[in-house]
Amino acid sequence: MPSEFDWKTYPETDVLIEQHIEEACAANEDIRAFSTRISALTATSFKEWVESITLSGALLYELERLGFVLQKTFYGQKLFVHPRGSFPALRVFPGPVPVVRALTLKVESLSVFRFLSGYYGEVDGTPGSNYSRIMLSDRGGILLFAAEKNGDVWMPEDLDSEGLMDLEQAHSLMNQRRRFFEAGEDGWKYTERLMDRVTSLVGRDRCASLFLEYERRYWEARNSTARFLKARQDTMGLGWGNHDHHAFRSERASVTRFIRLMQTMGFRLRERFVSSLGTGRNLYGVQILEHSGIGALINVHVDLREEEKDFDFAARPLPVIGPAGDVTLWTGMYGESIFEAGLYHLGAKYDYWSLKELLNGVRIEVREPDSESPFLLRAAVHPENWFSTRLRQERLVANGSISPEEARKLSLEGSLGSFLECVHRVDGFKGFKSSP
Repeated sequence: MPSEFDWKTYPETDVLIEQHIEEACAANEDIRAFSTRISALTATSFKEWVESITLSGALLYELERLGFVLQKTFYGQKLFVHPRGSFPALRVFPGPVPVVRALTLKVESLSVFRFLSGYYGEVDGTPGSNYSRIMLSDRGGILLFAAEKNGDVWMPEDLDSEGLMDLEQAHSLMNQRRRFFEAGEDGWKYTERLMDRVTSLVGRDRCASLFLEYERRYWEARNSTARFLKARQDTMGLGWGNHDHHAFRSERASVTRFIRLMQTMGFRLRERFVSSLGTGRNLYGVQILEHSGIGALINVHVDLREEEKDFDFAARPLPVIGPAGDVTLWTGMYGESIFEAGLYHLGAKYDYWSLKELLNGVRIEVREPDSESPFLLRAAVHPENWFSTRLRQERLVANGSISPEEARKLSLEGSLGSFLECVHRVDGFKGFKSSP
């Protein structure tokens, strides 16, 4: 793949971010209390919830040396982002000396945050719009905000009555989206028309954000560990503001169509790689897509043959093959992720050791990480067993994907359906391979 996807670590940048957060905690006791409570309740690092840091008097050449680039200038501030690392954005104002002026926390839904946290102050912008926020504290001369971000917008957005009606209709369409179809082509045509309709109502950034929001809801309903952890995070109204990536599984014949649908929402292709993890039936490819506007990542899984390791399935359709590999077997038992199966897993940012200690106390299994990399730990949390329908099992037996004995075992024991993945990143490492 291109060198732009050879991800590195940025320890100096990570130290700078930590220093700014510590400075804010030292000056504002409310921020310090938030930090302590969030870490204790959610088994996460407080910095994973920081969307942006507002500074004055920052040395611009120093920010550039650390990997930040100027994205835009507006209302007297310069916005710097780090495209090569996983770090908060920096909002920089002119000033005589470098000093932290504000921290902004990212939450999944500002309306839910206000309802569950008890902060009912005045909201800047319309909750649910592309950007809205509420001030939580102004002690010590450093402000603390909570913000909901659904697009490439960094200032509060006010919706008029027509905009509110369009947003409500978009929510309704996503909430009532059909997922079960007798024929795959019917499902694709319906879904593509629906996403076009939602995009026409609220724009492609907000459509992408809504799509992932309702995918998480659907996945969460069938994942007990997800419900447990989200309940703890919602004690403070945070929701899934710590999501890292959303993993979808697709059949070979439709993976290109799925990727193109994601691209219409603003997702852009990133690296592609091949994995051999699983039951060993065959290899599978993973295509990463990133949406910088909403800060979201998608992983798309599809079966590959040995000779297809370098095949660009985002650009050209894959031919149908047999017997079924790990991904095709999963979609054969439960359907494709875009339809009835939903997400294969949600990756969320946690401190691995804190999460393991928390869940051990309630007897929930956290598996060992896929690798011992010091920069990236990925570990499955309590994989959920699902049971496929008899009709699907019979189809798999008829096409030779599984034997009658395997079908009987599936009927009794089920098989891996979905899970939560703990993602522990260090020094801003943004990739998915286990070494920088």
